[in-house]
Amino acid sequence: MNSMGGTLPDLIRMMPRNLAYMNPADLSALALVSGDQIEITSEHGAIQILVEVDDSLRPGVVSVSHGFGGLPGEAESNGASTNLLISTDTGLQTINAMPRMTAIPVNIRRVLPEMPQEPERRTA
Repeated sequence: MNSMGGTLPDLIRMMPRNLAYMNPADLSALALVSGDQIEITSEHGAIQILVEVDDSLRPGVVSVSHGFGGLPGEAESNGASTNLLISTDTGLQTINAMPRMTAIPVNIRRVLPEMPQEPERRTA
């Protein structure tokens, strides 16, 4: 139900992908600017996503909407799947076996763009 809108043209125009939102002080401390590609790593996995400033967030918090991204190994089309950061085996609630889906400790690093390979030089 939470990801039903991902195929609706009006919603895709408004939000074609999810972003990682962070406090400006955190961006500055990590030498990041809005639009940088980052990697968010948890104990269980990692995602790559674009970062955007949000001065309403407390320092030390990163906010990423769920319901985007594809399965592991699929080409990225509409963002990153936050499911890759959680475990469905550990940390489950005892009453309903729901995994922990918030307040997940993560590390963040900037992903540097790949340098284009120079063509091989051949001599005749």
